[in-house]
Amino acid sequence: MSDAGQSLECKVVSPARFPLDPRYVQTRAPKVVPWYRTRHDGHGRGCTHPTSRSFLDLPDEVLWRVTHFIAEPNKGRYLSSFALASRDCRQLARPHQFADVSIVCSQSSENIVSHILQEASQQNPQVQPTIGACIRTLHLVVNRYYVPAESSPADEWTDDELDAPEPYGGWNEDRWQSLIDNLAQAMECCMSNLNRLYWDDTGGLTVVSRLVPALVSRLKTCPMFQELWFDDYHLFYGLDEVHGRPVIPGGVFRVRSLGFGRDKDARKRSGNMELMAETVLRNSASTLESLIWSPEFEGTVEHPGFSFQNGPIQFPRLRKFWSKLELYDGINISLDALGNFLVAPLESFGPSSSICEIMLENGLERKYPLPSLRTFAITEVYTCIPDTRSVPSTLRLAAKYASHIRELFLLRTAEAPHLENHVRCENYANLRSLCFVWPEEGKRLLGAIGSHLPTLEELAFNLEPCASKTNVLFVWTGSGLRPCLSHTEIVKMLSPLKKLARLAIFGDEYIADYCGPEWSWHYFFKDYVWFHQCRGDVGATRYRQIFHLGPSCPGDEVEDFNTRWLEESFIDSHLHSKPAELATRYAEELPSLRQFVIGRVLVEVSRTDSGEDST
Repeated sequence: MSDAGQSLECKVVSPARFPLDPRYVQTRAPKVVPWYRTRHDGHGRGCTHPTSRSFLDLPDEVLWRVTHFIAEPNKGRYLSSFALASRDCRQLARPHQFADVSIVCSQSSENIVSHILQEASQQNPQVQPTIGACIRTLHLVVNRYYVPAESSPADEWTDDELDAPEPYGGWNEDRWQSLIDNLAQAMECCMSNLNRLYWDDTGGLTVVSRLVPALVSRLKTCPMFQELWFDDYHLFYGLDEVHGRPVIPGGVFRVRSLGFGRDKDARKRSGNMELMAETVLRNSASTLESLIWSPEFEGTVEHPGFSFQNGPIQFPRLRKFWSKLELYDGINISLDALGNFLVAPLESFGPSSSICEIMLENGLERKYPLPSLRTFAITEVYTCIPDTRSVPSTLRLAAKYASHIRELFLLRTAEAPHLENHVRCENYANLRSLCFVWPEEGKRLLGAIGSHLPTLEELAFNLEPCASKTNVLFVWTGSGLRPCLSHTEIVKMLSPLKKLARLAIFGDEYIADYCGPEWSWHYFFKDYVWFHQCRGDVGATRYRQIFHLGPSCPGDEVEDFNTRWLEESFIDSHLHSKPAELATRYAEELPSLRQFVIGRVLVEVSRTDSGEDST
């Protein structure tokens, strides 16, 4: 029941306008002061460029708000039209348009790299800032099987000097090698603000002679490189393995977040690959805060175990370590190498089932108590072959750290043990946030959560169909295999959670991104998306995520497979018409509730003193 003397107001705040895809952050560029305001006369006073007109004379904050308003919806689709309005508008749009750039096998990519070099060769470029200076994030996906989308925001260049995109002409090695070489030159001399690189694929082209040295130069000079992701291991094949020559020389890289993804084209694991990874880790160790370790190599294995060849590495700032490294076919990881990560001041830990088994078999959970641990994640790679053996070990390891954990993330869609038993038996005394997707009937599980997790402040959940019953993952057949949960039942089961402030029922990553940074769920989906990209796989690479997987329209016009089954298959049919009324029903039983999500609808709950006694 609602507290006496309080009245409830539930206001729908979405879907109205929210970012479509949390994986694509092109329009999230930091605030940029217009370039002409950074110029000074001889007396240290700001001076205005002679071509500036009244529009550019508006205060910086107003100009920034205008461009931010145009850039944020629809991943910046309106920026091109805005930029074409005038040279002044183009100047304002550039930092948003080119903050995040993908280099693929296309005429458009060739044009933009050539234009970056052309601007750099001019003493006084016609438009400021230059495109190269605007680039903060670079995605490298030069894939021989790439077929560009018919239309994408990334192809809508607005500079007169850039030609219109040409149709894809197939794989021409000389042509794309020239693109790689020009990109190396642009990266080294023109991209002074580049601090995020996702090296997804280079199509087997030569990168060791020019592109890798350009990256090394940037890593050594950048004050703090925010994120570096490798998902292409072909660059290690051209080296002399007899002498074990390192791909990347020693030195200091100021890297904050580092990821080694999965390259399905890497058919064998070599000493050079491991030595490269070790060198990058060692060079970045002093500043590294986040490490994603997910390499998988198919085929023959030349070395049966992963270890650091040049001695232990200390990670004094490492807060996050997630790995989906599965040990099979004789592949192993040494206990000493694993210990280098576990001795760090970890706050977020997402171990693979193999790492969990190693830790439990060798008592590493006792040797490494992880006193700073706050977040524990159990995730999976989507697969059509359910592996039921992996779940018990991860749940058992989570139980060892239960008293530490404040945020528990669980994502499992294949067959798995009942999570209800785990919730009832383990002591999560400090748990504040629980986010899960689990193949389990909700009635008993939600009842266990309500009865045994009284400290929860945030709950976000989804209940997947069981693979053994549907035979196909992620498809709702409408065959009535699962009982429907009514809101009356859910409210009753969750009513003991008097501290619950944020509740999300059957949401997904799009609305999670909109909900904002106060939600742990927000970070879970972001972490999960990057963790399981498998971007070296042609069927699931980064460019496919950017150009093909996002919904086409914002807000309440969103139509995709998620929306349909999230909103209709499992919950009452009146979702669209009465979200605020639903929020009121939950808020009356949950006195701390402030935000409520149902499907893709976010409702904010406010409580005010009514001045009247409640009956």
